[in-house]
Amino acid sequence: MDRLVLELSRQDDQLHGWARFGESSGWAHTKLPFDAEFGLPAVLKLLNREAYNADDYLDAEDAFLRQAELVIPSGDDGLVASTALRRQVGQRLMASLLPPNQQAGYVFKSAYEALNATLPVEIQFDANDGTVGALPWELLHFDEDFLFRGSRGTLSRRLNYPRHIASWQPVEVDRLRVLLIAPRPRDVSDLGEAEIQAITSINELEVDFLPRPTVEEFFNYLQTHRRARAPHVIHFDGHGVFGRRCAACRMVSPRRAPVCRNPACGRDMLEDTAQGYLAWEGPSQNVDFVSAEDFADKIGKVMGDEGCALRMVVVSACRSAQLASGGSAFSGIAQRLNKANVPAVVAMQLDILADQATTFAQALYRGLANGDSVVDALAWARTGLRQDQQWYCPVLYLRAVDDTEARFFTFRTGATRSPERAPAHAVGAPPDGSTQRSETVVVSNVLVPQTDDLTAASDEQLIAALERGVEPLLGVPSVAHALVPYATDFGACIQQLEAFTDYKLLHDRLHELRVFCFRPLRFQLRDMTDRDVLTVMQRDSDAARKHVMDIQAVAQRRPHDDNLGWVAKLVGCEAELRSGVSSGRPTIVRRALDRLATVLNVYPTQLNVLMMQSAEGLRLDKVSEALRVAAPLVVPSDSPARALVARAAVAAQHLKATLDRALAEHRDWQELEPDLADADALLTDEDDVEGFMATWPQISAALRELCKGPTDDQELLQASLERVQALVDVRQSIGDKLDAPLREAFSQCESNATVRFFNVDSNLRTLLIRLGPLSGRLDALVIGIRQAGGAS
Repeated sequence: MDRLVLELSRQDDQLHGWARFGESSGWAHTKLPFDAEFGLPAVLKLLNREAYNADDYLDAEDAFLRQAELVIPSGDDGLVASTALRRQVGQRLMASLLPPNQQAGYVFKSAYEALNATLPVEIQFDANDGTVGALPWELLHFDEDFLFRGSRGTLSRRLNYPRHIASWQPVEVDRLRVLLIAPRPRDVSDLGEAEIQAITSINELEVDFLPRPTVEEFFNYLQTHRRARAPHVIHFDGHGVFGRRCAACRMVSPRRAPVCRNPACGRDMLEDTAQGYLAWEGPSQNVDFVSAEDFADKIGKVMGDEGCALRMVVVSACRSAQLASGGSAFSGIAQRLNKANVPAVVAMQLDILADQATTFAQALYRGLANGDSVVDALAWARTGLRQDQQWYCPVLYLRAVDDTEARFFTFRTGATRSPERAPAHAVGAPPDGSTQRSETVVVSNVLVPQTDDLTAASDEQLIAALERGVEPLLGVPSVAHALVPYATDFGACIQQLEAFTDYKLLHDRLHELRVFCFRPLRFQLRDMTDRDVLTVMQRDSDAARKHVMDIQAVAQRRPHDDNLGWVAKLVGCEAELRSGVSSGRPTIVRRALDRLATVLNVYPTQLNVLMMQSAEGLRLDKVSEALRVAAPLVVPSDSPARALVARAAVAAQHLKATLDRALAEHRDWQELEPDLADADALLTDEDDVEGFMATWPQISAALRELCKGPTDDQELLQASLERVQALVDVRQSIGDKLDAPLREAFSQCESNATVRFFNVDSNLRTLLIRLGPLSGRLDALVIGIRQAGGAS
């Protein structure tokens, strides 16, 4: 089918367009519909928020909206968004893109009249400038209606940049294979499971569901499902944001924010450029914002495999197709996936309501399951959205060679459609109401008990109470002078929190280096003479370089840390590895991997020790003491602020007690681990049951002290402990007939103990991660003390 192709570029405030349809073509040269610096950001904000609030806009943005009459006077002398906002935006876009008195406008009219029913349009633009791609072209308005709402037309986008475009052949399928990813970090708003249910309810889909995954678990799945085993579609259901990430707290702030907007941080450590981020779960189930670049790189590895079955990625997340006007078009998630050679990417250019995302996803996959092309399935899904609100949010980026409709899937003739399959885990009912997936989810709002009794408060509530209590003290000179004796303690607390964060990052990067680079490279080494294997090794080597550069960056910001001398050795190993892979010399690669193995075997354990030492160095008792000193200085005496400070002092005291208990239990488990290993060796390796019986009373007593709590893992450990004890008691009277059951029971007991220790370690790390943003609050206090002239 013929389509109208519009090739667009920008020069300053001018839009240049080249229209092609069949044998007809023509130029258009006009002004941009909105200026890139203030007009376009203002329009996108207004489209996103549905309501107008002058405080949300810069003065120049506000002036543009008024001048363009996109906001109009209301009855109470205020301003509101125009009731015809979308139509006005669409008309300005149309006048700029296809002016009726220029050649491109004539080409459009001939195409519109020739095709009559449905006009397929493809917009192409330069990847060097995100302004053209940031414009909401889906709102184009012509002849009293929107061009791409209902059945009038379809729109796809394509990025122009110098890279080979693959010719993706349709995949012949019995059922469409969909990988469904649904991260649900606990410190962002819950999206419920309605979208999950909508997708898994479609019979023609074969759904692999990854519930609550980390990005590492997602990558593990990709590694084990490659080439023909890869999913046909990857669907991400979660939160998305667009902005600049803070290097300190890892939260994302609006791109024009001067400092981090996280109230617990506030530092001037935002990355230079804005890009899209997806909210994944971190190891502690808190939010882990993964960049467009990182997400696309992982999927790009799959796309590089010959015979890869993946044809489409759907990102059902707010702002997952947003771009920064004036920047690179690859700052967005959808665009970055397009660069990674994904043939078709569907994503959202604005915020979308959770219930509308569910409606859209169900209609999209029903269309694909019925054999529709991606373009047609998207048109059906767009039509299913509420007309006045969300239908223009989804966008489609194509990458395949000259494919008008993106028909990437064909169902085998006579293929049997299996009955409905259950999702990978049980899901609940959809939540009531509509949850907005918006940029405002970057900081969790924890409800603090409004009582002086915080004994029953959770760790999150205690930390929130502590952070809230520090804020009234900032900028108060009398408080600054009173806290001079505590400046050193605050500094030590900040130092230890930052050290823990750095050591944890190093530990995590070494783990990723082992799992995602070292092991695959060692496995591939035997086939290094194969050209395809060498290509894969090159990619793994590039990934290793990225991890090592992250590690090197931490070492560079800690130049006087004697614990990081090994980083130079690691950098040397990576350089040697890269040299060996690039030159195709297995001997050099093997030597580099052997050297790398030494680093990976020794230093993660050392980093674990350093993390615990950082935790032990926290001076929360001094923080509590300082807050008690400061509380009486808050005036007036009956102010809510004074109560907040007093409550924060209590919260710090409780957190100190919690941390001390967690560290004590962690130390006890660490001391017990060698004894458990020795007992296991006596039973299994040395067949010395009598020796095991001699050591068991001491081990048993230690285990009983460590499994007195009400948690499930402690109860399992207690049950398996009693089982071993019963067998030990009986064996003393009947001899060696019970040796095999005893070994089996102790193996289960040791396994349960390992699970408990893992949970103890994980809980301690989670507490320390949650305490991390406190360093920003304390840093602000120290600055105030220095400004008051009370500390050096």
